[in-house]
Amino acid sequence: MMENKIRFIIVGLFALLGYFYYFFQKINTPQISTYQTLYEKFNYLSQNGNSSCSPVFKESISSMPSNARLQGSCCSPMSWHRYREQIEGLRKFKSVFSQNIDKIPDDPYDIEA
Repeated sequence: MMENKIRFIIVGLFALLGYFYYFFQKINTPQISTYQTLYEKFNYLSQNGNSSCSPVFKESISSMPSNARLQGSCCSPMSWHRYREQIEGLRKFKSVFSQNIDKIPDDPYDIEA
């Protein structure tokens, strides 16, 4: 009886370790095709941003159409390295907690106005 419990615990631990290994391996493995698409989006956002740090712009957000988006960086040039880190960080955060939190954007440089 005690042997069965120990076997069950060991099998359960291996299954749990395998799940976490697979889960984190999948998150940390970059997908080249994703980066190519993400890089294209980065290029667009870094060159076609519509946000600004001016007080006039902040006031105008409320008058934007409901489908408008704030895009690009408002105060400094975008960095590909930093952009990729932020996108991956948000993806990991959402995956780890398995929650679809609407307030957390998928892309901090492309959000609803």
